[in-house]
Amino acid sequence: MAETLFQSLSVEERRHALRAAQAEGPYPAFLIEKDVWVVATLGVLFDAPFGNQLVFKGGTSLSKVWHVIRRFSEDVDITYDIREFAPDLVSDAGDEALPPTRSQEKRWTRTIRPRLAQWVREQVGPLIEEELARAGFEARVKAQAERLHIEYDPLFETFGTIRPKVKVDFGARSTGEPHAAQVVVCDAASHLPDIGFPVAHPAVMLAERTFWEKATAVHVYCLQGRRRGERWSRHWTTSLSSTTPGSGHALWRTANSGWRLRATRRCSFARTIPTVSGSTMRPRSRAASGSFPPAPHKRCSPMTTPACSPAGCCWTKMSRSAHSWSDAPSSKRGSTLG
Repeated sequence: MAETLFQSLSVEERRHALRAAQAEGPYPAFLIEKDVWVVATLGVLFDAPFGNQLVFKGGTSLSKVWHVIRRFSEDVDITYDIREFAPDLVSDAGDEALPPTRSQEKRWTRTIRPRLAQWVREQVGPLIEEELARAGFEARVKAQAERLHIEYDPLFETFGTIRPKVKVDFGARSTGEPHAAQVVVCDAASHLPDIGFPVAHPAVMLAERTFWEKATAVHVYCLQGRRRGERWSRHWTTSLSSTTPGSGHALWRTANSGWRLRATRRCSFARTIPTVSGSTMRPRSRAASGSFPPAPHKRCSPMTTPACSPAGCCWTKMSRSAHSWSDAPSSKRGSTLG
């Protein structure tokens, strides 16, 4: 058992440790350092009094917990079970806690967003900053609507879009189910067994559900027609890489999560999704009724023909356009439920 905690080391000793982990693994030291902060943040969140009402989801959960994508994912996405956060809204909404009409969905959103922003600002932010400091991780925590920015003093120079901060996005418009209890460890831990790194024990949304959330969100991004550069292309990359054999290919064949998510999204899509890179996206009515294939067309769908011609496959075209297609800012993402 490790006797020395990472955060108790001197600055130079921490640098030396992370360089040693860099030599053993696939990531540079500044990413390994950020990963430590991600896990420390998760640990504090799920050890909090409200931790058993939260669910960890999103690309970072696919990478760190389910290992279905092969990229470093830096942001943390958290869902607060709507049944616990807003029982006054969902008391008559059934087990799925879904708004029965489009107008109800809008009313729920108008109610939840300011309530969630106040909770993040007044309760979560101060608690995270205090508990991180108590654990030996000094940080500056800033609240921005339903988001927290946890800024730290980096041990190394960062590159590209990576910044020395952990961004935590909160949502409270779904139950977060299905999910399972998991253990999340730092990437450096396996390379440095004599050093104690943070460990978290979150409830994690199952990969199948997270994949379907990503896939349906792509429809929203196409409809919005926004281009936001490489930083936002990760949403496309996640959806595409989750369909490749050996990673999340089985997610395509998991129907239950897709059916549940179709119901969740039912109020979110009002018109036909436009085409992207020659691919035909499906209308909301078909997505909600059960014939939802996020694949551009059946001929090239990884669900049916994963070995189709790379040159002519529309999934290849979508992959190439991942560097220019993106989502809208969170403030405009009204149809992406949290």
